[in-house]
Amino acid sequence: MTVRACFRSDRRGLATLVAMLPLLSSGMIASDTRAASLVGVVPVGTTLSGRVDPALSADGSTVTGQLYSTAGGTGSFEAFLWTRHDGFRTFSELGPDAPDEALFEPRALSSDAGRIVGSLDGAPAVWEQGVGTSLLPGLPAGTEGARAYGISDDGRYVVGSAHDGGSWTSVSQGLNGEISVVEVPRFVPVSWDLEQGTLQALSNERGIALDVSDDRVVVGQLAPEIPGLTGLVAGFRWDDVHGSQYVPSASSTFAFGWALDAAAISADGTTIVGSTPADLLGPFARHAYAWSGSPGSEEILSSEGLRVIDAPAGAPSTLQMLATGVSTYGRTIVGQYRVNARPVYTPFIWTEARGLEDLEVLLRSLGVSMDEWSLSEVLDVSADGRTILGTGRGPGSALTQIWVAVIPEPSTALLLGAGLACLATRRTRRC
Repeated sequence: MTVRACFRSDRRGLATLVAMLPLLSSGMIASDTRAASLVGVVPVGTTLSGRVDPALSADGSTVTGQLYSTAGGTGSFEAFLWTRHDGFRTFSELGPDAPDEALFEPRALSSDAGRIVGSLDGAPAVWEQGVGTSLLPGLPAGTEGARAYGISDDGRYVVGSAHDGGSWTSVSQGLNGEISVVEVPRFVPVSWDLEQGTLQALSNERGIALDVSDDRVVVGQLAPEIPGLTGLVAGFRWDDVHGSQYVPSASSTFAFGWALDAAAISADGTTIVGSTPADLLGPFARHAYAWSGSPGSEEILSSEGLRVIDAPAGAPSTLQMLATGVSTYGRTIVGQYRVNARPVYTPFIWTEARGLEDLEVLLRSLGVSMDEWSLSEVLDVSADGRTILGTGRGPGSALTQIWVAVIPEPSTALLLGAGLACLATRRTRRC
């Protein structure tokens, strides 16, 4: 709710401020007391480096992932958990119910981090804090295992991939020109319902499911099999009414009508984000998109629901732009882009109110010191769009580091201050 603090007289201004007090006490006018900030997740000076993509809880309080440790001269992976309250801890410090930190690969968390999904020694698993770890089943005909990549904010649905018993034909050419044809086990996108204890394949095409909403709308990536062509990928959406459908492309010249991926979906199931070919920026450009609308009954979702996120002003035709996270109602989208041959990405945040912004520039404008930071990837955003997870170079280390940034709401105190300033002015005027 937006309140405009404009008073045409002292009496009207006082009356308006008095009228605002019930709204403040009821929470209808929100005040985010968190200051803008940027913090590193892994303590400086540790022997931990590298990472499997970390994940952020929807409430913005918790980060989990896997790091590589060189302690003792031998390399090993260690699962970790970071919270605002307790800071950084490896799984060995979390108590006897935590899975083995060297074997567990965390990939996603429920909203309050009560459930964490990933792989335990190569098998899909869910760790429920305070309860223990449960392995998830594979498909009945499958023999090659499975993987878990995402969980709904309410902790009920888990998505990933599993072997369905089939195979696909991989054709490759060696350095000597020899053609190799190999039958490879086929993994398809799947969804587990933890409440019902069921598992469902979402497509008979190769692919993975990456994210799921609270009402079990699933998104991810498929690899359509087209004779004579390899390496094709497509973003997809699935629900139990419409089944699996491709997300449309923003390009009219791309040979196929689908987006390149579907990286994330809002918790309410309305908004999908990812990357797509884009005509306006050249034949090799990749552009960020958001899709929302009615699924319909076609193989490809309606292009009427597709919104291409505007590129930075003056971006060249070689722009590579990815959307990687979205808030609950689709009002905040995060991702990264790079131009020309630059190897490093620039992180961005997009909002309905302000459009596309360079995240580093925004943080500086909010008073955050960026002198020792160089941000690159953005991996996720909280449900309220205010907490952002990513990677980059930070203070005290040349290694890639994990960071958490906070972008606060405009404080209600500023609104009240504007009103009081108007009250202090005797003459009638517009604020």
